[in-house]
Amino acid sequence: MRKFLIIMVLTAVALPVIGFAAFGPPDDLEFSEYASPPSAAVQEDWFGHIGVKVLLLGASLLVAVFLSKRFFTNRRLRKVYLLINVAVLGFAVGGMLCPISAIQNIFIKYNTVYLLLFFLPILSTLLFGRVYCGWVCPFGAVSEWLFVKKWAVRIPKKWDRFLKWTRWGILVFLVGRILLGAHVADDWTPFKNLFTFGGSLTNWILTGVFLGLSIISYRPFCKYLCPYGAIMSLVSRFSFRKVSLDDSCVRCGQCEKQCGMQALEIPGDPDGDCILCGECASSCRRSSIAVSPKSQQKCSQTKEILKEEKI
Repeated sequence: MRKFLIIMVLTAVALPVIGFAAFGPPDDLEFSEYASPPSAAVQEDWFGHIGVKVLLLGASLLVAVFLSKRFFTNRRLRKVYLLINVAVLGFAVGGMLCPISAIQNIFIKYNTVYLLLFFLPILSTLLFGRVYCGWVCPFGAVSEWLFVKKWAVRIPKKWDRFLKWTRWGILVFLVGRILLGAHVADDWTPFKNLFTFGGSLTNWILTGVFLGLSIISYRPFCKYLCPYGAIMSLVSRFSFRKVSLDDSCVRCGQCEKQCGMQALEIPGDPDGDCILCGECASSCRRSSIAVSPKSQQKCSQTKEILKEEKI
């Protein structure tokens, strides 16, 4: 754990410095053919602003890694930390990272420091699991805070698996339209207008729809429509740190019922949609579930039995 934390600290400090030296700020802040060239003063202001964003994101991820390790089953603490990130990464910096714009901007701002902003959560997911999605992302945090568990409508597994493919379709569509020369569509992300205090009519309609859906469904945009989340779910499958199950499990199925992301096809053995929220572990009366490095995870007889039962 200490080695991973050291790696993240060095990464959070070194990457901005390396990126600034190698790429510098972009020549065109708006990335539009209609935008006029910015002045040196504007470039310097943008230069400092993106640096602050990278450092804030790196710091938020570091704290999230520590909290998810030491207080994995503390639901209240995670909720409070999500609220902090809504205030800082949401309202203070205008919503970071916007999951719709982020996918498109990577093809436009590939030669700028924005590249670091895009890949830092992906790197953290590879090393520590989806702490960004479960502990940091302000968009997912707003949706989760709205969720009322007693009013929850749970999607059947068959439909859940089918709907999760939708985010991959959105990912392909966004990449395709940018490669064909279209402008960045930045008003398709629910809740973004809440952070920017503005937005188009489309954005307000989407926000209203997902405000309602989030009350009865756990993170509906994150589960079924988020293209950035699709990438994270793929990377998460190869993460060095995952939720694990030991032999004290009695196969009660409580963890599967409590998983809002419906990531537990097999109890205690989550797929790439696990966001390390800790709901499964906190609901386990026998403390059979924990988050641990991949090298320490047990290939238990219980898990093999559960797999056979699913088959």
